[in-house]
Amino acid sequence: MESERDAVALAQRLGLDAGRFAADLRKHEVRAEVERQRGLCKAAGVRAVPTFFINGRKLIGSLPTSDFQRVIDEERR
Repeated sequence: MESERDAVALAQRLGLDAGRFAADLRKHEVRAEVERQRGLCKAAGVRAVPTFFINGRKLIGSLPTSDFQRVIDEERR
């Protein structure tokens, strides 16, 4: 999310209580966790959502289950 407004709009589209969501986003501990998660994503090279890591291999995008199974099988070898 680029902005708090975008996040609140998404929460509303998902059926969440937008007012409560916005209030929670303003809490120090929530902001700190969001920033921590952003830092982790940046350090891992995450540029898109969803991004998955399987044994260090990065999979980007909404992929079919078969793609995940293939990578898991390859990594188990």
